[in-house]
Order: sequence, then structure tokens, then C-alpha cells
Amino acid sequence: MAQTAQPSETERKLQTENAELKKRNAELEKRNAEWVEQNRKLQQELNKALTALACARKTSGTSSKPPSSDIVKARAQEEGGPQPKRKIGAQPGHPRHARAPFPPEQLNAVRNHRLRACPQCGGALRHTGVKAVIQQAELVLVGK
Repeated sequence: MAQTAQPSETERKLQTENAELKKRNAELEKRNAEWVEQNRKLQQELNKALTALACARKTSGTSSKPPSSDIVKARAQEEGGPQPKRKIGAQPGHPRHARAPFPPEQLNAVRNHRLRACPQCGGALRHTGVKAVIQQAELVLVGK
């Protein structure tokens, strides 16, 4: 009769630990397979998005596409928002350009004009200390 040797305490612990490790390994392999599949799907989505972006960025200026196929966008929107409209005339901070006054030897006549009342409402005026000099030149047609 052959005797069957009983496994020792250490062998039983090792067998139990081995079974637990195999079970844990199977769980990890299953989770890894799920992550690999999820990664594959995300890669496909990323590739589709990159392809769509590349197509959207193609214009007649960057490819051989005809201009009629360009997506029309307002210029201000492309550059970061609507630009404020500038007012007519000199812009704030722009240096003033004025003609130099005529020298006294070129003047034929000097006339002082003072307003007695406001030209718009007819109300009284008060002196502010501000003087304005306006020079006007009369052009004379010289013989023909």
C-alpha cells in the first residue's frame, strides 16, 4: 500500500496563496482587457476628432480647395472678438496737426469779434479766459 503524504502546513499555505494569486491575476487581466478596449475606442474618437479639425482648418489659402468651399466667418470673430468701431476724426492720443499761423507781415487786416450772447440759446456769456485765434485767408483770382 502506498502512503499518501499529507502536505505540510507550509505547503498548504503556499497552495492557498497560489490560488489567491491566480484569482487576483485573472481579475487584473480582465480589468486590463477592459482598459485596452476603452483605450482603443478613445483612440478612434481622437482620430476622428483630429481628422474633423484638420478638415475644418483647411481653407482655400492652405490647400487646393476652391474659395467657394471655405467656411465663412466674420473676421473679428476669428481674431478674438468684435472690434469696436472708431469714431470719425482724430483718435484719442493722436497728435494734433494744425497749420502754422500767418506771420504779422502777411496780414492785411485784423478784426476782433466778440459775442454778446450765446448763438444757440441767446443766454448770457461769461469770460473763461480762453482766447481763440482764427485766421482766414481770402483767395484772389489773379488776372487771366
